[in-house]
Amino acid sequence: MIIFLYVDDCGITSPTMGEIDAFLARMRIKGFELTKDEGFSEYLGIQFEHNTASKSIVMTQPGLINKILKATDLTTCKPNRTPTRQCGLITDPDGLPMEEH
Repeated sequence: MIIFLYVDDCGITSPTMGEIDAFLARMRIKGFELTKDEGFSEYLGIQFEHNTASKSIVMTQPGLINKILKATDLTTCKPNRTPTRQCGLITDPDGLPMEEH
């Protein structure tokens, strides 16, 4: 089980949903008020798009980007290419593939 925690947001991944449900039940017994989303396609405003064909995950933050553009009065500006090299992160050849439950 892997738990991502940031202030009051938490993401949990595990080989089975049963493990996650059991963990959540133990936390609720301890007095934590928890809500459960069905997927992990968005966390902290970051959207995750999993492409099984290319075995890739694309992360975007359209909400934050739009908020910054609006705050700086740049909503009518023309987009430009990313000035950095666009490539994926390295992969772990011995690691298990990520599965969304």
